[in-house]
Amino acid sequence: GFSPLGKRRRNSVTVWTPLQMAQLEVLKERTDKIEEVYIEFKAREKEKLVHLRESCEDFEVKVRERLVAAEQEALDRVLTQKGKLLKDKEAELNRELDAMGYMAIQTEDRVIAHHKDVLR
Repeated sequence: GFSPLGKRRRNSVTVWTPLQMAQLEVLKERTDKIEEVYIEFKAREKEKLVHLRESCEDFEVKVRERLVAAEQEALDRVLTQKGKLLKDKEAELNRELDAMGYMAIQTEDRVIAHHKDVLR
């Protein structure tokens, strides 16, 4: 406990000198001030935590968006390559048919190879 020097006892009742009362008052004010500062500090730390959590969530969302975009890009690349391969194969097939005197004709649902002489 708080036991300042120069405390006089009178019938076991503590009597404070004016100086001690003033010191006690200063001490009380300091304690109040410390408490005030601590409460402000806690509030600021809590705010920082909230901020940090929001930043983390934002980052997570950005990362997820980037992943989705990257997957989409990869898929687009694959589809583009496959499309190019198909076009190349088609061109190759058409050249082969042409060399044999045939022509590929696209109908509603399929490609038919007709002999050129038949088409004339």
